[in-house]
Amino acid sequence: MRGTGDPVWLRYQHGPVVVAQEALGGVWDASALLVLRCVRYAAYLIVFAGTSVAWTSGQLERVDEMSTVQGLLGSLLTPLYLLAVGLGLRLLVSPTAWLLALVVVFERGKVRDHHAQGGASLGWIDVGRTVSALSALRWSVYVRRHAVTVVGPWGRGLWICELVLRVWTGIALVVLVIVVLS
Repeated sequence: MRGTGDPVWLRYQHGPVVVAQEALGGVWDASALLVLRCVRYAAYLIVFAGTSVAWTSGQLERVDEMSTVQGLLGSLLTPLYLLAVGLGLRLLVSPTAWLLALVVVFERGKVRDHHAQGGASLGWIDVGRTVSALSALRWSVYVRRHAVTVVGPWGRGLWICELVLRVWTGIALVVLVIVVLS
């Protein structure tokens, strides 16, 4: 468990719960992760709804204009606005999750001085790899369950919000398929 001094490989025999506990930095971090999960599903919902609106309005051919920042901002004034907002949200979720994982890595003190073993550049490469792996791990069900427990009633509300967004995202996908096929 945490603080016992056991090697990492020994901690894995206790199951994914210990890994989930290590993946969170505290109440604030758990809350931020649950909010990001909700924003991620809201982005998918908005993208599907935006694609449906763009398809029905005949504006879907203009999607290639959204490949630049100016095109993305300009699409906010057209029927492509939902699609632009959804894509913008989705583009913000991953870097934000990565930055939150970076904070956890530095708070945990897992970053070591690698000057003696190969220079500072190898140390920063290891930090990047550790943060990327932790960021990917934090999307798992075990980490979500632990985050809900850590946050308490508000975490349960965010978990319910995520479930509702998942259901609505599925409904929006079905509506999109119906719109495209009709």
